[in-house]
Amino acid sequence: MSKKLTDSIKQEIHKVMRTKCDTSDFGVRDAITFFGCIPGVNTNVTDIKNKFHEQPPHVLKVIERCRKAEEAIQEDRDYKKQGPRKGQGIEHPLTHKEVLVRESMEKTAQVVQSDKAGVCHTLAQFAFVNLMKECTLNGRAFDDGDPSEIPSIRIVAHNPQSNGANARLRAAGTHNFIIVGLDEDYDLTYEQIEEEKENILIIDPWYFALGNEGSKWGHGIYTWDEYPKGFLHNLSCTYDNQKPFTQEDLEAARELSQTQRKENFKAIKMDWQSVKQVKTLEESLNTMKAKLANLEDEYMTLSDDSGDDWDLEDDDMSEYDKMEKMKSLSLEIASLKERINTTRTNMDNLTQNDEQEACTELQMS
Repeated sequence: MSKKLTDSIKQEIHKVMRTKCDTSDFGVRDAITFFGCIPGVNTNVTDIKNKFHEQPPHVLKVIERCRKAEEAIQEDRDYKKQGPRKGQGIEHPLTHKEVLVRESMEKTAQVVQSDKAGVCHTLAQFAFVNLMKECTLNGRAFDDGDPSEIPSIRIVAHNPQSNGANARLRAAGTHNFIIVGLDEDYDLTYEQIEEEKENILIIDPWYFALGNEGSKWGHGIYTWDEYPKGFLHNLSCTYDNQKPFTQEDLEAARELSQTQRKENFKAIKMDWQSVKQVKTLEESLNTMKAKLANLEDEYMTLSDDSGDDWDLEDDDMSEYDKMEKMKSLSLEIASLKERINTTRTNMDNLTQNDEQEACTELQMS
């Protein structure tokens, strides 16, 4: 269990956000897309994106700062050499959920610091990396401490697309930020976050860069009451300091995923072999059934003692030959019936084995 968020830890977080993660002069590369998050923006302006001159001066100042940062990055010839820009995470090879890898977050943080600009997910990673490196407890950085001795720090992603029932609480677009102090045993539901609101801090350097100061802490740190509630619905965790995910973990997960795929392919191949065997047995069974029907008809014809109702000529077969023929047919029919029963048993065994293997795989998965 992670450590509770004490007053001393809150002060430590505030110091790092103020000295190492001050994004007040950073550019927000998607500011124009999310202009509604700039405090005091005039949302009544018609065609707002094309009429920024009708916005209050402080809004224009934020937009201008963000535009300059974007232009500076685009003109930088070494822009593409500075590392990954997006860093939105990858699909976990086993769970297929989006996750972040610590090593890639380190590179992203360096890029954000160099550019002095970013978007919500890169700025969240920038803050996370600095908090883990610069915050200390008992003289040790969070990065070097026992996870159970430091508070839970999670990068979370808000997805508004699945929030149809609470449309009025929705914010514009998918958004990434940090929640500190929410125990790892708690789910990321709106209700549980609200229940723990006195024990958590919300860190959002992107929201701060857009001019949202916050009244209690500032510098991108917000209380429950200060933060937009629309961002607190439909959350998923992309990185948790209590369950760190490294490049080594990623490689191990990929290797295990490949092994599972090979085993699945092998199982499918074995299943296909079983299907082929069953099909061959079915064809053989049908052939034997047809032959059995012919033999039984022949036997019945020979055993029929009734007169020649059709006024046909008597055959030349003697009574002795007829008895010998019937004896031979009887033995052949018995042998064929035994082969048919054996074939049916083999088919049943193949089918039962496939069902048992499927149940075993289901239990192991």
